[in-house]
This record gives sequence, structure tokens and C-alpha cells, in this order.
Amino acid sequence: MDSLYPAFITAVSRSRLIRPGDEIVCAFSGGKDSTALLCLLKRLQEEWNLRLRALYVNHLLRADHLEEEAWVRSFCSRRQIELIADRADVRKESERQKMNLEHCASLVRHRLYHAALERYPGAKLATAHTASDQAETFLIKLLRGSGSEGLSGIFPRRHRIIRPLIFFTHEVIQSFLDQNQIPFYRDPTNRDTRLLRNRIRHRLIPRLKKISPRLEDHIQTSCRILQKELSFFQRLARSWLDRRLLLNRILPLSPLLREDPALQAHILREYIRRVKGNLYHITSDHITTLLQPADAPQKLSLPGLELSRQKGYLFPRDLIIKKYRRRIALPEKSSEYPLRSIGSTLRVAPLQAFVKPPNHEEIIVPLSSLRFPLQVRPPRPGDGYRKLHTGFRQSVKEMIRQQGFPPALRNLCPLLVDGNGELIWCCGSAVAHPYRVRENSRPPYISFSLYRPGQIPPG
Repeated sequence: MDSLYPAFITAVSRSRLIRPGDEIVCAFSGGKDSTALLCLLKRLQEEWNLRLRALYVNHLLRADHLEEEAWVRSFCSRRQIELIADRADVRKESERQKMNLEHCASLVRHRLYHAALERYPGAKLATAHTASDQAETFLIKLLRGSGSEGLSGIFPRRHRIIRPLIFFTHEVIQSFLDQNQIPFYRDPTNRDTRLLRNRIRHRLIPRLKKISPRLEDHIQTSCRILQKELSFFQRLARSWLDRRLLLNRILPLSPLLREDPALQAHILREYIRRVKGNLYHITSDHITTLLQPADAPQKLSLPGLELSRQKGYLFPRDLIIKKYRRRIALPEKSSEYPLRSIGSTLRVAPLQAFVKPPNHEEIIVPLSSLRFPLQVRPPRPGDGYRKLHTGFRQSVKEMIRQQGFPPALRNLCPLLVDGNGELIWCCGSAVAHPYRVRENSRPPYISFSLYRPGQIPPG
């Protein structure tokens, strides 16, 4: 075992994938890579006091699936390794989801992996991906025209999922098993060249190695560079969304389109990840579609996600903005009223001097013109008032339309209502004419301002 173990312990220590006392669930199929990983972790368990379990998923696909499961159980039992065994009817699931078996099996495995992590909240899940798997994945993504996220390949760590063998090739692992006479279960489908990964493994990579004998090392280097660059762009995109996104689901497109095209794509991918929960089946073509200009409202169908694009905003079609109502008391000092349903905050402050507000996100009203308590509520059909310096009554619906909000997002514009039921202000529009500050108005005044995190209305 010493042929690989010293390099293994150095790799997991340097990368901080595993630490003494960790709880590890090892994804175990019985194949050579996962068998090597489980044996290495078993050795490490003795030295680092690890809590080790194996997780096996029977996909019920092959004729020998019962034989494989029995082999896995026997292997773990002989080595006194606790085994978690699950079964999943992948063929039935793939027919229901209308996806190919290989991809469906991957999704089912990951679902069960996350279930195991929920069962053991402090555990890390170790998978047996290798440097050779990294090279295969890179080439698959390259042939499919992937961007930086696809070409970044397999990360050594993603949250609580770790890949301790990602630094070693299939040849190194096979040599380790041979030297230590460790048996493993041979999956006959690994030779089936009808599968793209197997064609790359058995046909393409051997030919490329004749040109570049250290192919896997070079691809690993490229992946590490791409992973660092991807992580940087993802951090930028998430920070951008934290500042701009409304209700964590509504994306204003005007500020997005002012960003560099490279960052735009990362922002949209992170937006989809937030709303949908993952990026399964999302391709660069979907991102391109979202960036295409459109004057008319559009319904956009992505795999697992239905979006609307209206008047410069992108949001899920099932979005519902809940109704809200806040009572505003006469303020003795500056106060804030969170409007959680619309992700905004109304700030109310007494003033002794009048300074003209910079925009219609703030109004200043003479205290003498108000009847407390006031209310904040969403618009209703028929709402309207005479705006400052106009001679006619305008509907609130039209005010909101002029601000650039589509009908589905109308509730993002709250109304400030006087104690007598009169409308004082539709946020983002001018104050109602009767509540203006006149030449003979005297202090104190009351300032009302709505803070919308990251809000930059279109236009």
C-alpha cells in the first residue's frame, strides 16, 4: 500500500480535503477507483481517527446488479466498513424524465449523495474521480463547445463533496491495486464504446498520448487555471446579484447589459442557479437566448425553469409578490419600516429644514398636512391622484408603467396613504399635489424615502 499511500496522504493534507477526526462517507461502486479510494481511506482512518462509511447505489440496470451488490457487501463486511446500500430504478426514472440513462444515473447518484449528507450533517462525501476522469471530462466538454464552467472540469472540492483521487491517474491506481493484490468488481459496461466517455477513454486519449505523453498532467494544469478564473467570475457574479437582485428572483436587465459580455454570462448562470437550484441541462445557447434584445414581453422556457422577460426585467413565471400593509406612526426620530414582501425599506425621518429631494424615490411633506397614522400598501385598481404641479388626476397604474415596471411587478411600487385615505405618494413618482411643500410651509417636515436594494429601473 505504501506505493500510493504516502502521495495520497500528502495530497489530501496539502489540499485540506481531509483532516484528522473527519467523518467521511465514501461513494463506493466496487470498481477499481472507488475500491482504491475506500482502501486508502480505511488506512487513513486508523491513523487519523476518521469515522468512515461506504455508500453504494444499485442502479438496477445491468443483469449482474445483484451479483455486484453482493460483492460490495462482502468487501465491506470483510474489512469492517459500515455500508449504506441504496437502490434506484434509473431506467424507470430516465423514461419518466425523458433523458438518457447515463445522465439520469448521474443525477440519481447525486440525489442520494445529498440525502446521505443530510443524514450525516457533519460528514464529507468522497468520490473516486481521478486525473484521468478529469481529462475525459475536459475533452467531452471541449467537443460539446462548453465555456469556462464546463472546461473547468472536476473540482477537488465542492462544498462537502471531496475528490481525494483527483491528483492520480488510472494507471497509478491500477498499479496500486495490483501491487497490493486488492480485488475489485469489473463493470463490463466500461468497455462499451457506444458511450462517449468510453470512446474518449479507449480510443481518443491513447492517440493523444502518442503526441503528448503527459496529456493528463497538462489537462489537470489547464483545469486548475480555469477553476481559479471561474471562481473569480462566480464571486463577481454573486456579489453583483446580491446588490441588484430584487426579492432574490427578479433580475433588472438594464444594469446587466451595461456589464462586460463575459461577466453577463456568469451573472445569468448564477441567477439561474439561485432561482432553479442547479444548472442541469443549461447550455451556452440558453444564456445567449436570455441576452437577446426583445421589445415585446416574452415567455422563456429553460430546462426546469419558466421565465418571463418584460419591460427590462427577468423573473420566474410563477412569481407572486405577496400583499403587504404597514402602519406608519408619527416619528419622533428617524425610523425604518421593512416591507419584506417587496424586499424594500421605507425610511421616515423628521426634518427642520427643507432640501429638495434628488429624485422621486424620496419626498418631503409638511407635517401639518398629514393625518397619522399613515399606511403603506400595494396599488389597487382605480388608484390615482394629482401629481405635483399637474392639473389632472393620473392613475397609479400609469405612473408605474412610466417607471418601467411590468404589470406582474406592480406591487414593487408601494403607496403611502394618509390617515384620511388620500394617496400621498406612489414611490418612484412625484408626490401628490396637495401634500407639496409650499412657500408659506413651515417646519417641521417629514421625509419619506424607499430603499430598494440594488434597484436601478430601466432607462
